Amino acid sequence: MVSIMTSLNYTTNIIDSTVKSCLNYHDPHLIFDDEPYKDTLRGTKYLLFPATVYFLPQELADFRCHNCGFTSFYRNGFTPMHLIKVPSVNSTYQTAIAARSARIRCRNCNSTCSASSELTDHGCQISKLLKAKIAVRLRMDISAKTIAFEEGVSASTVNRTLDSTRCEFRNNFNFLPLHLCFDEFRGTHNTYHFICLDADNHAIQTILPNRLKQTIFNYFMRFPAPVRSLVRTVSCDLNSYYVDLIKKLFPNAKIIIDRFHIVQMLNRAVNSMRTDLMNRFDHNSKNYKLFKRNWKLFLKRYDDLNCTYQFYERSQRKWVTAEQLVDQGLQLADQDFRKAYWDY
Repeated sequence: MVSIMTSLNYTTNIIDSTVKSCLNYHDPHLIFDDEPYKDTLRGTKYLLFPATVYFLPQELADFRCHNCGFTSFYRNGFTPMHLIKVPSVNSTYQTAIAARSARIRCRNCNSTCSASSELTDHGCQISKLLKAKIAVRLRMDISAKTIAFEEGVSASTVNRTLDSTRCEFRNNFNFLPLHLCFDEFRGTHNTYHFICLDADNHAIQTILPNRLKQTIFNYFMRFPAPVRSLVRTVSCDLNSYYVDLIKKLFPNAKIIIDRFHIVQMLNRAVNSMRTDLMNRFDHNSKNYKLFKRNWKLFLKRYDDLNCTYQFYERSQRKWVTAEQLVDQGLQLADQDFRKAYWDY
């Protein structure tokens, strides 16, 4: 019976060699036996490459039934056509291989076995080449839904591909940078996520699904105490529990408050004092309009105020410079605001 099966023609024809060169795939199990054609399946336009998956002669010579171990079998036709999605070769159509697999049946237990190729994993309709392309695109700043739409797969497939490559980004829990940065950002589902960076090269150390104190503590406790003791500095904002965490996790680290947040806090304080001062005047008075219309000038460095260019200020009904407006406002302000302004 083996001689009957091995008498199949495995000679590669011109179409087969051309298509394999085009798709960059050279599995001997897969034979492209006809020219590609276009079809619409479930509302999606496909460029289909007809192919057949065969057993290799060596596989048939060493074949044993996976159910009973019997070596006698006979040919049992082909499986129904199934699509194998591959990277697109046409910008208008999704690309797929319309494959059917040769099938054999055991003479002893009557169970069947189908030929398979290395193009896909068992029971999967998405080729390894397409998964590799998705993995490469995940390195770019593109959303999973965009990748799924362009590659003709679901967003769940993109996420599963990302999960399968997680081992390539496994953290080394025996190393921490000497200088760390803590912060949070608004991410998916409108929630805040915690992010930790290497302060020297800005490489991402980790991104956690939330910024809860216990989540951050549990992550860094996975690093041995000698590794955490080597951290020299941790930069963070004015978040109160960051300071407590740093003292517990990194006993030898100095805490550096990000200067941006300090300036931002001073900015808000001065702006709040300007608003309180403005509301002491009548809303139709020139003094009220002076502080309201020119609020940006009171947040600008005094040395950067223009003292030569004059413009007509409608609220004051006169030609003035930016420096003159600020000086006029400081004369109207109380001592607390003047001190806060010059400190700022």
